[in-house]
Amino acid sequence: MFKKKFLIYIFSFLGGVLFHSIFLTVTIDNIFLLFTLVLSIFLFLFGNKITKIIIISFIFFILGFLRFDMSINRHQKHVLDFFSKEKIEVVLEGKIIKKPLNLDSSENLVVNVDKIFFEDRSEKLDTKISLKVFDYKEYKYGQIIRFKFIPQIPESFDSDNGRIFDYEHFLEKDHIYYVGKSYAIKIIEEGKGSIFSILYNIKDNLLSKIYHYIPKPESSLLAGVLLGEKTALGDKLEDNFRTTGLMHIVVLSGYNVSIVIMAVMIILGFLPLYTRSIIAVLGIIVFALLVGAGPTVIRASIMALFIILSKIIGRTYVVEKALLFAGILMVLYNPWVLYFDISFQFSFLATYGLIVIMPILEDKLKFIPKIFAFRDSASASISAQIMVVPLILYYIGDFSVISIIANMLVLFIVPITMMLGFITAIFGFFLPTIASIISIPTTLSLKYILVVVDFLSNIPFAKFDVPRFSFIWILIYYIILFILIYKKNNKEIV
Repeated sequence: MFKKKFLIYIFSFLGGVLFHSIFLTVTIDNIFLLFTLVLSIFLFLFGNKITKIIIISFIFFILGFLRFDMSINRHQKHVLDFFSKEKIEVVLEGKIIKKPLNLDSSENLVVNVDKIFFEDRSEKLDTKISLKVFDYKEYKYGQIIRFKFIPQIPESFDSDNGRIFDYEHFLEKDHIYYVGKSYAIKIIEEGKGSIFSILYNIKDNLLSKIYHYIPKPESSLLAGVLLGEKTALGDKLEDNFRTTGLMHIVVLSGYNVSIVIMAVMIILGFLPLYTRSIIAVLGIIVFALLVGAGPTVIRASIMALFIILSKIIGRTYVVEKALLFAGILMVLYNPWVLYFDISFQFSFLATYGLIVIMPILEDKLKFIPKIFAFRDSASASISAQIMVVPLILYYIGDFSVISIIANMLVLFIVPITMMLGFITAIFGFFLPTIASIISIPTTLSLKYILVVVDFLSNIPFAKFDVPRFSFIWILIYYIILFILIYKKNNKEIV
């Protein structure tokens, strides 16, 4: 059980980050004024003990505010504004800093721009852009490219379901400040060898084996389930997975990562503790980097590292502490994720649901058979849904009626599919005949998932849209939910 004071200070820090995230234009002067006012009132009203807690809480609030303020790069954000407003084409040069994202008819590159060419002169520059290209060259991480570009400042837009997508700050959380297209790109220099280049080459080689031995669309599904390959499914199939509430297995959620981590620990079980721990830590880090290190992957990886650390130092692993520390570390590193990254919010709330709600539900769902892990899948799915469904409705506006049934029918086979898919890809390098044989059950398990998804997604009213509603209802829902959880836990303790 956490000490209450510690929790108060932690949430005060997060409150400071959240406050500045919501009110981006507020300056630190305003906060110090507010701090002084509130502190004076409480010093007048309360005694010494509570006063100390309040003072320290506000200090942590200020620290959270300052951490977010430090993350705002005001120079990088506005360096190309003049060219954007006047719609002036410039020539830029920079390094590709993420693995290129292949789309249906284009590629998306994230470029760290360090030079601008304009009116027969060049100047140093420092900003990041999202660049859409159409020339089908083989772009790779680390390449230095030069291209013509009219910078555009990202703008919020209305989505199909009536929600407003804050595109500007969604990109800014990754320090990307401009977007645009380019049809004239020149590769100036190939990427030098780095750990990321090596990992992305490994990933590309694994994907090539998957696409060689597994037919489409099964190979596209495996690419997402095993390696988190984005856009592999295509729009129609992706929409079917969203309808059935199974998109989380395709985008490499914490569930997929936990399967990989468990497999690593089991395989290394014969080694001494310290040797096993070091290899496991390195394996977890490498896998997280290999698949792109999204919020769900990072969260699951950090929690796994805490498991390993607790075994080394002989301490009891407390999952609630691990989840909280994982969140704090991620917010310290990039405070923008707390408010502007939906994946971060979904991942932590869903995991918290598994921790506090799933044990309660397991007793209530005894009528569901344990065969094929149906009961576990149902309780896990319902627990996660209870925690995240308000945010899904608020941000996305879709509610899947059949998600629980879909998860019950599919989750049990995901670990088997991942294992068979990995073995197929690895054997493809050395033993192609065996890889061809193993690809048969791999394809069948993938086909089973696709058949279930196709059937359930075509059921009438499998998904329905929810009109836009006020965020106040979200707050009311979570206040009531956390009160019920608190009361339930206190009853069990008593």
